[in-house]
Amino acid sequence: MLLEAPRFFSSTFIRAIPTTLGNLRIAHMARKILPSLLSSPTMKPEAHLVVMAIPAWGHVRPLCAFVARVVQLHPAYVTFLIAGDNVSRVRNELAQYFLSPEQEGLSRYIRVIGLGSLVPLANPVPHLFYMGSIAQTYEHMYGEMLQSRSVTCAWTGDVHQAFPSPTVVIVDICSAYAVQSTRTISGRTVPVLAWVATPASSLIRLFGDESRGGIGDLGAKIYERAAETGQRAEDVSGDVYRDCEGAVVRVPGLPEHYDHEWHPQEPRSASRIPWVIHKGYASLQDCDGAISISSEAYEPVSTKAVHEWFQEEGKEFFAPGPLTVPIPGLSSPNPCASISGSNAETDSKVQNLLDLAFEKYGKQTLFYIAFGSVFWPKDSNHVWELIYTLLDLEIPFIFSHASFGSSGIPKDVVTRVTESGIGLMLPWTPQQLILSHPATGWFLSHCGANSIMESLYQGIPLICWPQEGDQPANALYLSTALDVSFELLQVRTGLGRRKVYRDGTIPTGTLESIRAEFRDVLSRAKGPSGERKRENALKVSQALIGAWSDAGVSRETMARFISRFVVGVTDKGRIEQ
Repeated sequence: MLLEAPRFFSSTFIRAIPTTLGNLRIAHMARKILPSLLSSPTMKPEAHLVVMAIPAWGHVRPLCAFVARVVQLHPAYVTFLIAGDNVSRVRNELAQYFLSPEQEGLSRYIRVIGLGSLVPLANPVPHLFYMGSIAQTYEHMYGEMLQSRSVTCAWTGDVHQAFPSPTVVIVDICSAYAVQSTRTISGRTVPVLAWVATPASSLIRLFGDESRGGIGDLGAKIYERAAETGQRAEDVSGDVYRDCEGAVVRVPGLPEHYDHEWHPQEPRSASRIPWVIHKGYASLQDCDGAISISSEAYEPVSTKAVHEWFQEEGKEFFAPGPLTVPIPGLSSPNPCASISGSNAETDSKVQNLLDLAFEKYGKQTLFYIAFGSVFWPKDSNHVWELIYTLLDLEIPFIFSHASFGSSGIPKDVVTRVTESGIGLMLPWTPQQLILSHPATGWFLSHCGANSIMESLYQGIPLICWPQEGDQPANALYLSTALDVSFELLQVRTGLGRRKVYRDGTIPTGTLESIRAEFRDVLSRAKGPSGERKRENALKVSQALIGAWSDAGVSRETMARFISRFVVGVTDKGRIEQ
């Protein structure tokens, strides 16, 4: 059954969650201190947060926002550990949150330290996040920090003065080695929280037990298959992950769907996702809780289910999103300055086309297209067909193709776009600037969690072209439960061409069917169904904006986190009695 929209935006339901599902004493303290939470340079930090994300910008950027918001609300020491070649990028991103004179001094509490560049291993596990020397340098640095010693950046050679001993460690759920090293060194004396760059619904499915609608222990299944076949575990991981029987999946908060709908696209190469899920499942078992970039205002049913799940296991859960958006009362990055790869020339081109589209075609007429910095459809011809359709229909668009690069774009596509005067293709674009411009009407997205939050925060409906990971669930939720998007189905490949649960469609995947679907969706986007989705997107926008108001659920969630791990803590992360 589809969830009724009014339940999604019930303030009574939403505000009840922290009290009824969280630790009552912590929730009470959070509400008590909430009105006074705002840092000043004269306040003295009590806590030391050690945080780490895998070197994927969709994981790193919201973690930058999270720690910046913590420090803005109450000063704390923060050590941000990252693969060394990302050090400058993270420093630049964090600096954007402390530009106001009253908060500029707070940035001195945050240090960014490189763990070394990625070092290929002999017979490496085929994913980005098993990082050889980084695991070793993490273990060494954490040991030094636990003794309140100075640490040296493995990338720059800079020596950083000693901070107090860590009071809480927040590590990417994909970084199993960091969880293991932390536990080996400090046992259970320092709380460890998993950083989860997905909505709560995908946390349940990808890292939860089968009884809750999750995949279960994927690692156990992988090793069992390896033993049966005599192959290496990493070589069979993809087959095990995509071993679908057409079973109906039931995840709290998501409409029912088939298991193969989690795989709408064939991976372009050996996918890292199965091994990440396997390691993430093990990491979560050993963590004291998790922080999701989602919000109870966005998916109250799924977040409630995670709260209940974690309560049963004695864990804590926080969902303070949206994080990478402007928040009233707190300093936020310039919408251009926070985009890696963007520059003044790029921003000028983008601004000029946005203004042109607004003047010539009117408001909400431009389409913004982006697949993030990692994902891209396996068959690029499907993408070029989309571009040709937009040009044929004279629809202005901006296309960000960071995940594909520039060298492989066909000359005919480049020529037609350049000569049209209504299209712009760039590797990197200032996404929040585009989404906040009145010319922008729709966002065609791979449905990464940050992108959908930023789009809906601005009230922009979406056209979904999900690839893998949490994206298929995000697209399903947006297009059915929230009714703020269209999802493209004919572009599906591989397992994705099996039957679609919601309407019985069986995608054919021919260029003719894809072309017809593009035209149909673009036409409906301008009609009554498009207007309905836009109205619903504006409702979600109001809910997300309200989530960070003074009494909003996300601000209360952040206050609960600060009460638990930042204010009045001992040197081991516990609240003083």
